[in-house]
Amino acid sequence: MEGKTDWKRLEAMSDEEIDYSDLPPLTEEDFKNMIPISGLKDLEYLLQLDEAGILEKMYTCRTVSLSIPEGVIEFFKQRARRRAVGTKT
Repeated sequence: MEGKTDWKRLEAMSDEEIDYSDLPPLTEEDFKNMIPISGLKDLEYLLQLDEAGILEKMYTCRTVSLSIPEGVIEFFKQRARRRAVGTKT
């Protein structure tokens, strides 16, 4: 079954053209549940929590939109490949 997403149109779309109207605004509770990452030390801590299976139990999944440096994304992709874990691109 083929998807209905018009990928060419999406790839050509600028950031200003993206419609965020269906996304709920962030609440005080959302901000309370956020984990600030200020450097490598925080990232290493999160990785330790992840490996122990703690992060999975702490938070429910939700869709978010954020900008991540390409180097960080590549780091996790390579890490996932070494662990034979699938990644979404």
